[in-house]
Amino acid sequence: DEKDSDQDSKNTAQEEKEIKDDDEDKTESDSTPAVDDSSGESSDINQNSNDDLEEALKTLSQNNESEELKIGAQMLYLYCKNLSKNPTVPRYRKIYTNNNSFKKKVGNLVGAKDFLSALGFVERTNFFEWSETSPDTKSQL
Repeated sequence: DEKDSDQDSKNTAQEEKEIKDDDEDKTESDSTPAVDDSSGESSDINQNSNDDLEEALKTLSQNNESEELKIGAQMLYLYCKNLSKNPTVPRYRKIYTNNNSFKKKVGNLVGAKDFLSALGFVERTNFFEWSETSPDTKSQL
């Protein structure tokens, strides 16, 4: 348990550093190429996931104080960015809900868990784990 706490502290410090580093990189343009998906079934799945994501974002924006949302959104963005850039690295595929940083910045936000679920994270006992089982999860990041 002490080892987990030490790892949580290291991860939190690294995550906060990456948020600051990313703020400095805001001048770069991030663009996502359009995906041509002509299959109807996948399109329906994408639409449902987009609807879930849109609903989660609406819940986040309408049910949280702006300062708490700003701090939490930075962490949510960092989780997405890290996973998007490093999808095969196990440490970025899990978000521990007992981590102090998660508890303080994300865990208290109304809609945060729905947001993570809409991105393809599956809630486990004390963490969220990203799953590639859905064909559209990577495109959500």
